[in-house]
Amino acid sequence: MIRNPLDLNPKNSNPGVRAARIYSNIFSPPSMFALVGFIIAWIELPFLEGTLHAAIFGFLSTLVPILYIVYLLKTGKIDDLHISKQSERHIPYIIGILGASLAYFILQGLTSSPLLLTFILTNISAITMLAIINARWLISAHTASISAIATFAGFGFSLGTGIAILPMVALTFYVRHFLKRHTIAEMVSGCILGISIVVTLAALGAFNT
Repeated sequence: MIRNPLDLNPKNSNPGVRAARIYSNIFSPPSMFALVGFIIAWIELPFLEGTLHAAIFGFLSTLVPILYIVYLLKTGKIDDLHISKQSERHIPYIIGILGASLAYFILQGLTSSPLLLTFILTNISAITMLAIINARWLISAHTASISAIATFAGFGFSLGTGIAILPMVALTFYVRHFLKRHTIAEMVSGCILGISIVVTLAALGAFNT
């Protein structure tokens, strides 16, 4: 399938496209997982301890992969921050999986919050499944991530908290479709993947600790 995202074409640089691009960058999957990691840590742990634990998770699982992607972008190895080409996603995914896994074992050793550890498992599972699926078919990491986060909030905090995030799921769906980054099928598949990961972890007792 030939893709021509609106935000890659300078001729389409109107306010709507710019706003959608900014939203996609700010609420990218790595950024969202890092942000929610801080929120969980601050709720579950004393502030300084929570900040440290969330920073470890954010640095290893988010900042390191993002820095690598920026390096690829600056050196011309990729031409799109969101890596639209499937073949270019493999190494960033591997770095993300390794970083999140290392963060999990470090924080487990520090007897961190069980809910934060479960969230990191959610992150690892999401990246791993996206890496496997995207080897054959490109699906939306944005919708997978925000759907996983909304479902996680429903299990980890309350149903109302999860429902409160649903408008953001819908907005992410609209923005990615508006930018022509994904087809409807790719975004729906992302949503199903994100929900399935958290439901599976819940069925395995991850939220019972």
